[in-house]
Amino acid sequence: MKDKISLGINLRSFKPYKVMIVEDAEPLRMLLKKTLEKEEFRVVTMAENGKITMDILRNPELEKPDFAFVDLEMPIKGGIETIQEIRREFPIIKIILLTGHKETQVDNLSSLKIDGYIEKPFDKESVFTTLASIIGRKNFSKS
Repeated sequence: MKDKISLGINLRSFKPYKVMIVEDAEPLRMLLKKTLEKEEFRVVTMAENGKITMDILRNPELEKPDFAFVDLEMPIKGGIETIQEIRREFPIIKIILLTGHKETQVDNLSSLKIDGYIEKPFDKESVFTTLASIIGRKNFSKS
């Protein structure tokens, strides 16, 4: 992948960012992990449902991510409830929704205050364009 994407932002400058992946499908978790690590993002943790996610985030001994990629539909505790809890307890974490739904359906979830979304199946460009958009915002500050 080229170091610069269409937004003209250098991906190599992103390497200090920490990421959490919350996705029930293991092949997608691993693909996203590999995609991010190739560009030197640090995947600090992964979870297959919202309950595990919140247990990890509430553990004071574990690193908190800068970004959380959260699947919309998961067993045990789904994406909507998980996103609401992350927003309430860890408002500095930027949330990127992973969904198989189209943009019009995602717009109906605007109350969740997500920072971005990626439609599944995803490609590298959509992942990094979404991240670049969030990182490039003036109100984003790395923790």
